[in-house]
Amino acid sequence: MMFRSRPGRVRCALGLTFVPVLAYALLGSLGACDYVAYVGNYDIPDGTVTDAGPDVDADIDASVPCGPKSCFAPATCLDPQGEGKCSNDIMSISAGGETTCAFLADASLWCWGGNQFGALGLSSEGDSQCDPGDGTRVACRHKPSPVPGMNDVIHVSAGLRSVCAVKRDNSLWCWGNNHFGQLGHAPNTAGDRLCPMVNEGTSLAPAEECNSVPTRVEGLSAIEVVVNRDHACAIKTDGLVVCWGKNQSYALGTQAIGQGEATHVPQPVDSLKKSLHLATGISSYHTCAIVGERQQVWCWGANNFNELGHPKTRDTECSGNCSFKASPVVQSNGDAAADVPLDKVTELAVGYTFACALRDGRVYCWGSNDFGTLGKDAVGSSNPNQIQALPLARGLGGRFIHACAATEEQRVFCWGANLLGAVGTGDILGERCKETSACRLSPYNTTLDHVVGIAVGASTSYALFDKRWAISAWGDNSTARLGHPQNEAGDFTNCGDIPHESVCNATPRPIPRFP
Repeated sequence: MMFRSRPGRVRCALGLTFVPVLAYALLGSLGACDYVAYVGNYDIPDGTVTDAGPDVDADIDASVPCGPKSCFAPATCLDPQGEGKCSNDIMSISAGGETTCAFLADASLWCWGGNQFGALGLSSEGDSQCDPGDGTRVACRHKPSPVPGMNDVIHVSAGLRSVCAVKRDNSLWCWGNNHFGQLGHAPNTAGDRLCPMVNEGTSLAPAEECNSVPTRVEGLSAIEVVVNRDHACAIKTDGLVVCWGKNQSYALGTQAIGQGEATHVPQPVDSLKKSLHLATGISSYHTCAIVGERQQVWCWGANNFNELGHPKTRDTECSGNCSFKASPVVQSNGDAAADVPLDKVTELAVGYTFACALRDGRVYCWGSNDFGTLGKDAVGSSNPNQIQALPLARGLGGRFIHACAATEEQRVFCWGANLLGAVGTGDILGERCKETSACRLSPYNTTLDHVVGIAVGASTSYALFDKRWAISAWGDNSTARLGHPQNEAGDFTNCGDIPHESVCNATPRPIPRFP
């Protein structure tokens, strides 16, 4: 999430000592105080923040639902320098498929949730056993734990079963599942081991390569990274974008690697200019970037549902369902010659078969609407359409089959699939859409307030509050990603589609402050 100082610009994050040199000499024309200082899935506003009132909930209790001024952190503040700054303030959150991570003001990295493939950066020895909803058991931890060796972190991205982070020196480190080389090294090297792969039902599929030890991606200096299911992409220090892992539907943005083949070596994305920001889903094969001074949106990869922002009939690869070349998302009236690129974009959200962009406080979405992710009752479209029912927003999240926005008035609105309570309605109900009977076709006001950031994962949502950067969570708790053990704090046990029912919580609840 970014905070706009004026239309089309991104506010400086001055005074944040953990922000590296991201001034982007290549974008010097933006001015000394208008560089994009991405430090996570959303940025931290500079200056003062709205006072949320006196501290409450001195002892965080996840059994107590969040409400106005009731989800803030306790008074405990680690301030070793006596400067009135809490080194344990939460700076940024990245919500993945089975794991969630956050880094703090002291640049330490903490993760919680699923650990079947070592995505917590820790051995699974001594972990709890979570039920993912299919009758099997997977390693998990509900309590945030520090990732060993991951200090000086300035950016993190959690994928489906792997995580990557950028350090202050621009080195890139990855851990978790490495079956397709998505950790940036060849499978079965660098200390990889075999981790059991839980399949649908109660059977086990062949084990896949994994590594719980953060390993450096050699030869790559990065300022931002995004991790999907089978691939990852990063912006290098020169602004160019590279991707590695499985090239399914040309998700790597290149024909140098065959469609559906895999490589651990970062590949440059074809036709893409110097970029400011990346976004990708959790179980998808397309990625988007904010590009250049005009802040246009360019996308590449799968286009089965027009999620690249242009009609799939224009594509020639994958029988017209994908494109290896990055191309701009366009606002169209049906005449290709009159297409206008979507520009002045300050934030992106890329989901399973859709994408959304934030422009001048307004949210535009395109792609499939099978789960209600376009924010209205309409058929899918390649054309970015504004969500009219949404107040002006300043933050956006969406990586699977629902999306959320943090508004200018510091509230949270969510829409899309509500099977696992991710919309925050307090129930797992909704309206009928193509794929499920539990959709929210228009943005739902969660009633949370004093929210300055939002992070969205696979059927999970997280809100970051302005009072000492406390967070709350709701949605899927199949791997304890909500920060409390399964079947506690009012969890439902009948979420999802039968027979694969899961554990979830549809009411925003606080996650205990850490460390």
